[in-house]
Amino acid sequence: VNPIGELEFGRNYKSLQFFKGLVRFLLCRRSAIKFFSNLFLFAGEADDSFLSFATRDAQSRVEQIEPVLLFNAGGLTTRSWAEEIARLGGVLRVVSGAEESEARKEG
Repeated sequence: VNPIGELEFGRNYKSLQFFKGLVRFLLCRRSAIKFFSNLFLFAGEADDSFLSFATRDAQSRVEQIEPVLLFNAGGLTTRSWAEEIARLGGVLRVVSGAEESEARKEG
């Protein structure tokens, strides 16, 4: 793992902060959940029981986005994890995205 610097991590994290407001809007507003559910999940209309379930505990789900933002900002790559990985022993599978794999092939 090639670690990123703290400044880059800070910039990445700061740029992702606007997602908190977007997530709060999408997860806490019944009208937004209904709109996107009708658009992507249902052939017809989302019913009241689904919408009640989807909006239940919405605020706690908003708070759960923080670890996702930290991960996406590069929080796990602020340092190398080579020592910890070496201590694991056995088989280790690393899953990465297509773009990352392509970048590795090119250079």
